[in-house]
Amino acid sequence: MRLMTKNEHIANGIIHASYKQFHGNTAHHRHEFFEIEYIISGSGICEINGREYHAEKNMIFFMTPADIHRFSSESCEMINVMFSCESVSTGNIFRLVSSALDCIRLSSKQDIKLVEALLAEIVSCFEEKNIENSLVFTSALTVKLASFSPEEKVGNLPEGDCKLPSDICKVMLYLLENFREGVSLDDAAEYIGFSSSYLSSAFRKYTGQTFKNYLNSLQFDYASRLLAFSDKNVQQICYESGFSDYSNFERRFRNRFGCSPKEYRAACAQR
Repeated sequence: MRLMTKNEHIANGIIHASYKQFHGNTAHHRHEFFEIEYIISGSGICEINGREYHAEKNMIFFMTPADIHRFSSESCEMINVMFSCESVSTGNIFRLVSSALDCIRLSSKQDIKLVEALLAEIVSCFEEKNIENSLVFTSALTVKLASFSPEEKVGNLPEGDCKLPSDICKVMLYLLENFREGVSLDDAAEYIGFSSSYLSSAFRKYTGQTFKNYLNSLQFDYASRLLAFSDKNVQQICYESGFSDYSNFERRFRNRFGCSPKEYRAACAQR
């Protein structure tokens, strides 16, 4: 399974936006960045974390660095926006991530007109190398996408508005982008400019869980997706999910899912 890196796909390390014609099939893959895809015309199949959608005109998809997905189409025109976590307002992108959005089907003419206008401005500004304005419109787009009602969201239902302090949101987004690298509390504290003890206390106060438990949730959820959708062996998956001790990973995986990683993979293959 391929990992699409920022260095490879976002030359400036901040954002890339373009119109593109697509036909064919992509294998399951994952990103180091966030991605938005809007279908202008044509149709296809988009699969995100095992959930399959019939992609068609006026549908928009949102993928995070923790998502595994693929796309297939005989012919499809779309707008693609790839951006790093730091490039867009922390509050805006966190609200979108917290909405548990996979896909939105735009229905009203007003929504379609607004979303298409924002996407067109993002691409236009990017092509003119006006990165600042491209990010402004991307931020506005994330606000709009997070605002859609549950009926309009084809994927998971929203978990509610973000009511966390911006610094805690920033740390959680940092973990979402970097959990595969085996980041620690000290790494996150240095990133946000807090002491480790203060971050640990604040994180638990505002999220209701420890820093380590939240990080492990990201890592184990990701490992379970690799087991389901990749042919990597269990040891590779352990390390690629951010764990450093294989035997500890196996033991804790069994405690969390009630079966070993190999048994989990076998069960997925039978579905």
